Amino acid sequence: MRVLEIRDILSEDNVMPLKEVASRLSNNRELLRKIDNYELTHVPRGNINQYVIDQHHNHSTSKNETIETMNSNPLGTMSKRKKERILETITEEIGIFWRDLARNLKIRECVIDEIDLNNKNLSMKAAKLLEAYEHKADPQRWFFVLCEALEKARRKDISRSLQDIMSMNI
Repeated sequence: MRVLEIRDILSEDNVMPLKEVASRLSNNRELLRKIDNYELTHVPRGNINQYVIDQHHNHSTSKNETIETMNSNPLGTMSKRKKERILETITEEIGIFWRDLARNLKIRECVIDEIDLNNKNLSMKAAKLLEAYEHKADPQRWFFVLCEALEKARRKDISRSLQDIMSMNI
């Protein structure tokens, strides 16, 4: 289940894979009934464009207008706390592998050298690296690219930690 959540196949808003498993369990109709009931009562969270919310405070807009501005970004529902925890985990644990991570994230060598020159401790170097990466990253894929880069940098342990954080409800 955790892997399905990490890959955004199973979520609060998409319980079809869970429904499929329940339907294959021939003697568990109760579970299928509960999933159906959940689908009927669940209100999708969706991702709302913050710019529109700010305008909402300045102008009166209807609920339907706000719903139309929902974003389809699967990582858009990531809470600020979760993202901070992900970045904090990397900065605390990457150590001397920060350069390998930077190269695997396709950060230019001149930027890597500048980060190295301007920062003394490793956690600050990692923080600056993540700022540079976040500036250029695709908002829909940044997490997956980051995990892949960590694995290429021989830090699969951190990648797994990030996936655990991603599956948390924070």
